[in-house]
Amino acid sequence: MRVNADITIYNRKYNPETRGDVWSRTVIRGVHFYLEHKVQLLATGLANADLYKIRIPQGEAVDKRYVPPEKYQAAADVSSLWTIQKGDCLVRGVGPDASGPAELQKSGIDVCTITAWSDNRRGGLPHWRIEGV
Repeated sequence: MRVNADITIYNRKYNPETRGDVWSRTVIRGVHFYLEHKVQLLATGLANADLYKIRIPQGEAVDKRYVPPEKYQAAADVSSLWTIQKGDCLVRGVGPDASGPAELQKSGIDVCTITAWSDNRRGGLPHWRIEGV
């Protein structure tokens, strides 16, 4: 797999005490990043959207350990963990510390919200695949 970028993924974890989400930042180096600009002709005019496709090789350069979403949500301390789950967000490159996607968008950074992902770590080219808008 040809890698062409680094990403920063922001994982959310529900905090029952504050009844809100807490976001944790993880920088992942050496991923394949692809952005497709989509346009659709509607009766009311043009609608456009960006479709993100990211592949993270299994030997990714990250200083945290990957765990499945359910283990991430059950962990008391997630400071050494990262995961992929629908609704999380990511940015291309090394993103800033932020309290969530709203803060990232206010700063003018393009933010991708994860809409689908798959664990493809079996086979000849083990990786995680992420899609988002």
